[in-house]
Amino acid sequence: MRADRGFAGDGEQFLELLNRGSDLFAAGELAQAREALEAAVALRPKDPKANSLLGLCYFKLDELDKAAEIYTALVHDNPLDVTLHVNLGLVELKRGRPAAAIRALEVAVNLAPDHRRAHNYLGLAYYENGEIERAREAFLKAGAHAMVEKMEAALRERSEGKEWENGAADPDVEAVPSLSELCESLRLYWPRGAPFAVEAAGVALDFASGIYTRLDGLIVARGNATFEPVRKRYRGELTASSFGTGPRQVFHARGGGQLIIAAQLAPSEPPRLFTPVRLVEDFYVVESCLFAFEERLDFENGRVAGPRSGLDLHLVRLRGEGHALLVTPRSIRTEAIYGNETVRLPMEGLVGWTGPITPRLLEGPAGAWVELTGEGSVLLLA
Repeated sequence: MRADRGFAGDGEQFLELLNRGSDLFAAGELAQAREALEAAVALRPKDPKANSLLGLCYFKLDELDKAAEIYTALVHDNPLDVTLHVNLGLVELKRGRPAAAIRALEVAVNLAPDHRRAHNYLGLAYYENGEIERAREAFLKAGAHAMVEKMEAALRERSEGKEWENGAADPDVEAVPSLSELCESLRLYWPRGAPFAVEAAGVALDFASGIYTRLDGLIVARGNATFEPVRKRYRGELTASSFGTGPRQVFHARGGGQLIIAAQLAPSEPPRLFTPVRLVEDFYVVESCLFAFEERLDFENGRVAGPRSGLDLHLVRLRGEGHALLVTPRSIRTEAIYGNETVRLPMEGLVGWTGPITPRLLEGPAGAWVELTGEGSVLLLA
């Protein structure tokens, strides 16, 4: 009981500090607002609202290094949040780091192509970085006609051989959004209806009834779906083996909704590539390359024994008409096999195949290889 009261007390204290900080910030009492918000963040270090407001407070106080640190952490934890990327870009612009601002703002406009403020800041960042043509394009998308004319004048002078002096751009052309504007814009820009909507920052899985999917990289789940771990199927029978383990477990999501999945799992890792496919024939896919598929597709797990113990190829056969989502570390290409031809490739480069193809594992010059014989199309890593 004492612990429960302690948790309740911490929660009440956090909300009191957050509300006090918000009120002080709105009143322009920035130093006092910073103290209250720092205390709130100390109680809940990962709370996005408290951190975002504290970041704005640091920005207003010209404590830009602290603001950058906060927004860098926020975009790591919330990679599909457009406004956080915009604010990080603005902070980096004010710090005099246009290249870093460009990185943040390019993510923002990829997530929200119609975000005029993001395009405006991106134009300023390109301008500061000496990329006049790209700045012009960004200002055009932002509807900043005066800046478009300025960029066109700069381009004309360059074409005439005149030296263009890149005067300092003012990132305060548009004000930092207020807290109410920030809250209003805190939404994810993803289409609804398509089974898999892929963007640079991740993928949205939209399902009306049910879907089989992994959840590693999950940002948010909309709707009231339930999630049940899936077991492998061999020859039509369920087994005791899990379909995936740990964070890569496959779940059966039922009830309808939308899942937002991030492409990048950690800052030190490159982003994953998602590839949606529409199936009308049997498809054999390497288990680790299959991220999700519609429940109207039948599935069966399989294994090709390797040349030595522990070196097996785990596959999934999808049958029926529907959509599947592949996940790979790099782009996919295809190779055709004709007339009972045989091809070989390193096992780690195989994604899957269609058609009557027989696989076999063997020892290659540097590790295990896959030998494929038959006729069909092979998907492999580029």
